Amino acid sequence: MDLSFLTKATGIVFRESFEAVLIYGIIVSYFKKHESNHAGLRSAKTGLILGILASVVLGIALAGAIPAFSPEIFSYFEIFIVLGGSLMMLYMVFWMSEHSKHLKHDIETGIKQDSSNSIVGAVFVAIFREGIEAVVYLYSLAFEKPTLAHQSSVLLSLTLGVLLAVIVYQLMLKGSKHLSLKTIFRISGIWLLISSSSLIATGLDKVYSAGFLENFSEPLFSIDIPEFFARAMTTIESMVGIRTQPTIAHLALFILFWSFVIYKDPLKFRHKEQVAK
Repeated sequence: MDLSFLTKATGIVFRESFEAVLIYGIIVSYFKKHESNHAGLRSAKTGLILGILASVVLGIALAGAIPAFSPEIFSYFEIFIVLGGSLMMLYMVFWMSEHSKHLKHDIETGIKQDSSNSIVGAVFVAIFREGIEAVVYLYSLAFEKPTLAHQSSVLLSLTLGVLLAVIVYQLMLKGSKHLSLKTIFRISGIWLLISSSSLIATGLDKVYSAGFLENFSEPLFSIDIPEFFARAMTTIESMVGIRTQPTIAHLALFILFWSFVIYKDPLKFRHKEQVAK
């Protein structure tokens, strides 16, 4: 089993599961504090169940549809899912960076204006949105290496990621001094950025395999790696998207991606330093 891949996949599933658990937890906490009856709480639970079921159905439907694709269509689909998953990860880091501070207030404000039926819909949409992202991410990871062992790791990462999200949320509720929402989102945000970079490189590999950009498929250079370090370097390539034999497109996309991330600073590292001064 590829532990580097399992670690990466589990981290991604944890992030999406934790967001879903957090949103549901905020809604449940609100109703426990403000509702004299349990109608709102029942509505929230109904939305949760429907959102989970819809996510499972989406995953099964996608898995069932893939064998029907012709080899050429499947190749295009792989590229779309892998690169699309990468862009979704990047977008989610920026989105959560802007909304995490006001997430609880925004959710509670929306609850006050909604009826029970609307609460079901609101929770369903919140959970299903995270489910869609998780399905896309897991499929994009599964397509990195379409082998049975690799896909088994994807399923294991799904289980571990969800369990970890629930455990971390419960620890937060119990007031762990070492767990803050800001820290969790920052660490998981770094993980999503690294994974997004890795998927871009994988997507480009699949673009070459499909016969596109053949004029740019030759390596610019090759880095000789000592045999004892080769396995570690393979792990780094898988985790981050670096290539020891990069093409010009690999190198350009890697530099552009991290230059953009550093310039935009979605996790507010420079902001933190400025405040400290």
